[in-house]
Amino acid sequence: MNEIKNNGEETIPLKNLNHKKKKKFEVLFDKMTEALFILNVEGKIKKANKKACDYFGLNKHILETMNIKDIVPTELVNSFNDTWKKQSEEKQFRLETKYTSKSGKNIPVEITSRHLKIGKSNMILTGFRDITIRKHYEELLLESKIQSESNEKELKLIFDNSPSSIFLIDEQGIILRANKKAVKKFKIDGSEIQNKKIGHFIRCTNTINDLLECGSSHSCKSCLLLTIFNDTFKGKTFNKKELQISIKSGDTVENKTVLISTSLLRKYGGTVMLATIDDITKRKIREQELLFAKEKAEESDKLKSAFIQNLHHEIRTPLNGILGFIDFFADESYNFSNQEKREIIEVMHKSGDRLLKTINDLLEISKLDSGVLKVQNELFELKPELNNFIEEHQLKFQKPEIQFDIEFDSNLENKMVYSDKLKLFQTLQNLLDNAFKFTAKGFINLKVFAENEDLHIAISDSGIGIAAEYHDLIFKPFWQVHKDLDRYYEGNGLGLSVSRKTVKSLGGELSMKSELGKGTTFFIKLPQVVTTNKTFISTILDQNNNTDFAGKTILICEDDMFNYIYLEAVLIRKKCILIHTTNGVDALEVFKTNNDIDIVLMDLKIPNLDGFETIKKLKETGKNTPIIAQSAYAMENEKQKAREAGCDDYLTKPINSEQLIATISKHLNLNQIIQ
Repeated sequence: MNEIKNNGEETIPLKNLNHKKKKKFEVLFDKMTEALFILNVEGKIKKANKKACDYFGLNKHILETMNIKDIVPTELVNSFNDTWKKQSEEKQFRLETKYTSKSGKNIPVEITSRHLKIGKSNMILTGFRDITIRKHYEELLLESKIQSESNEKELKLIFDNSPSSIFLIDEQGIILRANKKAVKKFKIDGSEIQNKKIGHFIRCTNTINDLLECGSSHSCKSCLLLTIFNDTFKGKTFNKKELQISIKSGDTVENKTVLISTSLLRKYGGTVMLATIDDITKRKIREQELLFAKEKAEESDKLKSAFIQNLHHEIRTPLNGILGFIDFFADESYNFSNQEKREIIEVMHKSGDRLLKTINDLLEISKLDSGVLKVQNELFELKPELNNFIEEHQLKFQKPEIQFDIEFDSNLENKMVYSDKLKLFQTLQNLLDNAFKFTAKGFINLKVFAENEDLHIAISDSGIGIAAEYHDLIFKPFWQVHKDLDRYYEGNGLGLSVSRKTVKSLGGELSMKSELGKGTTFFIKLPQVVTTNKTFISTILDQNNNTDFAGKTILICEDDMFNYIYLEAVLIRKKCILIHTTNGVDALEVFKTNNDIDIVLMDLKIPNLDGFETIKKLKETGKNTPIIAQSAYAMENEKQKAREAGCDDYLTKPINSEQLIATISKHLNLNQIIQ
């Protein structure tokens, strides 16, 4: 050998290597920890180091007479030949395989080879390296990777399917990840979550000016959500902190009560926050309902106890006034004067009335609560009935220390009322009794007036009044403001409760205005019960005689009987046929089965199926029958809604008879003009 060429690029003449350097090369080659061979291109071993001898258990001189293929495992000869050929073409190669030692142990080895130019000869440097330890660690790494991937899949499965909403958030408040529950609960579009802050989707209710950056910036002056996040990144963890938040979706905002838990995680050398949010809104509502029910039950128990005590008093006291004086009359030793007899009888009458009122109130509240009480509406003149009522209770309402005045609206002189007369006057009596009971001196005023079709009654007094905190309580059964014995007022605590429920059953409302020490006013409002009197109705019947609807059939859907009576009074003399239904379902059935109906008068506020839906379904039958909507609602949006439902015309109550006739005539093509 005269020279060595390394990597096929640089040729080093051996003659230029002095003996000392050559010796160093020999030592270095021999001391390598890797088994090395220098081969010719046919694979003949020209030189082997000590590690190669030890590795293959052969003498150096023997090795250097062998071919590399002689020491390659038999099963690898073919693949080695292919690799050797490839190495000849590419000048180098690397191969991992297993070598079976003399002891029969399979040892993983790495074979590397590269071309060298030694002198003018092409030589190959081949090395065998034991990679047992490396392969062991590679297997450990592979196992760790597989386990890690398995753990990641399990964690992802748990993360995505957790019943709680979970967010991963970085220190800037950016959402890194959100599970399925969070996406659904907070109405997050999965495609929009990237680079979005948590405050874009949820915010605490302290946010000002409807800003959405709450929870991720200082736009909110007292953002509890932001405080929790900041404290978490400072090292503090939160476990089920209750918080009020808002969720914005489009133009709607939902307020929620949530439990939020936070903790820090290390990820990729940084810090992220895990925030778990549980919606407990329904639970809080149930808790409040249970608390309210508990308080109500406790209050009810107290009220019933007080009521029982009061009932004992309200029954025994008048009985004492009756039975006690009966004993006097039974004792013949008493010689009463006529004046004394009258006074005793008056006391017995009052005691009997008081006892009867207690019994009546108990029966009345029971009927109202159970729904047994039926409303019996009738048409009556209010003023004479009111006069009779006052006359019947004249003695009760005449007290020298109280000025009792009645104001009757003159507009009601020629009007009638369609309601339950008995229940109306029972309520009036209850309220007047209440006024006289709590007014020692001063005035009591009864005012009756009408606004359009609504009847209003106001009972005012200058009595003791009621403090503001009791305004909602006095209408509860068995409840009384003054329960102390030193300030006792007779009564069972049912009068106002009965009165409010009775007025409600009549379709009206009972309200109250009062101030402690300055008196009280109770207001009764009964909507759409006032109408014209009989004389006026008779006048109507004689009008519009020039028009008749002979042979025409009109379907009237109206649940209020007096309103129907009025329509009937106007239309019956027009020689038409009237069919009356009181709800939408019946009206639809009649309309479908009767092809003779020429026009429909449809009230919009009817039971079962309201007027709007009934009109739609009538039009869906395909018939071109005109439909005139009638309603007490005069708002333009109500009229528009009726037109959209399909009605052909709209009449606002109170309905003028001339306009009614003209409107019907127009749609029956009778050439009538609306007045």
